[in-house]
Amino acid sequence: MLKKPIIIFSLAALAFTAMALPKFASAHEEQVIRIGDKDYLFVIGSLNEPVIVDDKTGIDLRVFLSDPSNPSDPKAPFAKPATGLDKTIKAEISAGDKKQVFDLAPAYANPGAYIAVFFPTVKAALAYRLFGTIDNVPVDLNFVCDPAGHTHNEEVEDKSIVRISDKVTRKMKAGAFGCPLEKADLGFPEKSSSLYDIRQKTSELNYFAILSLIVGLIGAIAGIGAWMKSKKRI
Repeated sequence: MLKKPIIIFSLAALAFTAMALPKFASAHEEQVIRIGDKDYLFVIGSLNEPVIVDDKTGIDLRVFLSDPSNPSDPKAPFAKPATGLDKTIKAEISAGDKKQVFDLAPAYANPGAYIAVFFPTVKAALAYRLFGTIDNVPVDLNFVCDPAGHTHNEEVEDKSIVRISDKVTRKMKAGAFGCPLEKADLGFPEKSSSLYDIRQKTSELNYFAILSLIVGLIGAIAGIGAWMKSKKRI
């Protein structure tokens, strides 16, 4: 007799918990951007967060034509996936002064979703730039990782109007995505060096090995010279 009330109570508790969760709890940044005469919702972050040095990650991008009644909600009734953007925009990934352009690939069985895979080799702030055209309007959009991760201001919506270009305006920004973490910090049971650190240490060892070889050769030559001089005296 008690099973039915318990089930009903459990379902109600789950529903309440779901409603209480922060809207932007996922490790992604969301922006509503007016492009031409349409509002688009951009949801962007990194694959396989948290991002760890030497591990596979990449740009994780989802774009929707916004529902006018709720532009920031990708699950709103009239929100539609923006397909075909892999043909009109590219992604540039930068870390410090290093930059590289990637093609966006449509995510399998997920309309409006796009990825660009890469392997971060050092701990550095990542910036994702999307450029090209959307609906025949030139776009140049920038997104930067947050060292504090997605928990930083995840519930705060910045609704200040930011004009990006003549036909492109940001109307809302919320959430964040994290920057790469050191591989050594997460190694278990022993700390693990990154491939970059291993290469650096190998280069140092090679340098000292070559230096030792040169010093040894100089010593050998000096020894031979001294032996030759002593032989002449005899």
